[in-house]
Amino acid sequence: MGSQQAVAKKRIINAGDTGCVKKVRSTWATTYNGGSVRIGALNMPVWIRALAVAGLLCLPSVRGVCQDPGAQVPRHKRVEPLLNGVPMEAGRVMSTTPLPPRMVEPLQKTEPDYTAEARLAELEGVVVLRGEIDEEGFARNLKVAQPVGLGLDQNAMDAVKQWHFQPVWTQPQEARPIAQIAVDFRLSAHQSRWHLMQVQFDTPIETERPVFVNAQYPIGAGLGSEAMEEGLLVVAMGRVATAKIAFDIDEHGVPIHLHALNTSHPIWGSEATAVVGQWRFTPGMKNGIAVPVPCTVELVWGEKELTADLERQLHDVLATR
Repeated sequence: MGSQQAVAKKRIINAGDTGCVKKVRSTWATTYNGGSVRIGALNMPVWIRALAVAGLLCLPSVRGVCQDPGAQVPRHKRVEPLLNGVPMEAGRVMSTTPLPPRMVEPLQKTEPDYTAEARLAELEGVVVLRGEIDEEGFARNLKVAQPVGLGLDQNAMDAVKQWHFQPVWTQPQEARPIAQIAVDFRLSAHQSRWHLMQVQFDTPIETERPVFVNAQYPIGAGLGSEAMEEGLLVVAMGRVATAKIAFDIDEHGVPIHLHALNTSHPIWGSEATAVVGQWRFTPGMKNGIAVPVPCTVELVWGEKELTADLERQLHDVLATR
């Protein structure tokens, strides 16, 4: 009896061992066919199953593809480096679209000339030009981006054509960068805190524009009693006050219909119109007859002498108007 039980028990153990072996083998049984993977892993722990799937999916990577046949990339394809998102070739930026204008400074320059009218009107300011710098370091294709007026814009272009800049080399298929050039016009020994920064005439067709005959500025502070407190605040903070004034020059050369278009503070509108009202012009002429001509000016109140840094700051302010 005992021997029969021992034999039966041995058979059960052998059968169990056989089943375990078959089950273990079926656990790792896999097939791979054209990217299709199947794993018989019903009794496999989840983390082992995940590792197995991840490893099998990347098997084709030895041929340059991982899972997605549509994402194939040649192994030896050269990838061009980028600079700010622009492809480069041999260390050079290759671009077919113009880049944003950038301010450039000359290596050598000569001071621009003042026109007689601009000097009489005591016009100061910054003429901003845009153009291209060629392989020899000279500016070309210049255009006025921000004018000052009274002939200074043309004088600025004439001067910049003689300036020398860092040369810019480009290949035929490249877009040449746009350079922005600032030309300063400043007067020394200015006796007033008022500064004329820009003059623009809206001259009708076939009409000669008015010409400055007299442009008086009050000596010293040049403010009324109501504006003194605001003026002291501006000086204490190291700032300037600004006012954009529009008016008409009538048949007698007198400014009329004066009004403020834009001011840093409302008080500066009345102060600036009081200054402009004292100016005189030769009237605009059409077919030998005097006609009214609209005009707009930018005035600044601050230090008697404007520094280059302050003028550049004013350029940014005026450009937004």
